Amino acid sequence: MKNYTAGSDPVFSEKIKIVEITDPVHADNANAASKQLIENDLALKAMLEKKMEPEEGMGLSHNDYTDEDRDKLAGIDEGANCYRHPESHPASMIEQDSTHRFVSGTKQLYRVQVGAYTVKGNATAMQAKLKAAGFDGIVVKG
Repeated sequence: MKNYTAGSDPVFSEKIKIVEITDPVHADNANAASKQLIENDLALKAMLEKKMEPEEGMGLSHNDYTDEDRDKLAGIDEGANCYRHPESHPASMIEQDSTHRFVSGTKQLYRVQVGAYTVKGNATAMQAKLKAAGFDGIVVKG
């Protein structure tokens, strides 16, 4: 038998082929399986070496930041950063103006088109009359 030496950067694999007794033709799989088992072993050892070990005297409650930072955090109320958007908003929060109006679902609105003009000056004159009467109006080319 020949010894197998893994490369410098072993790779872990969950899939390892095995030789079945009924399949002697593919005996080369045995070598691949042995190699992968060695690779897995070395990869796991390397991962364990990189694992952080706890430091003496350090724990989860250890104060390893400044007292000023600790006091600042201690002053924040429980759930202070837990914003929950409300399911609905009161109508009183809607600021109405000429382009933003609160309309109830029971009120029916009707649109009225006032004329079609071949001269733009005539259209803007009608728009001015509508605004003077308290209505909004727009001039659209088309």
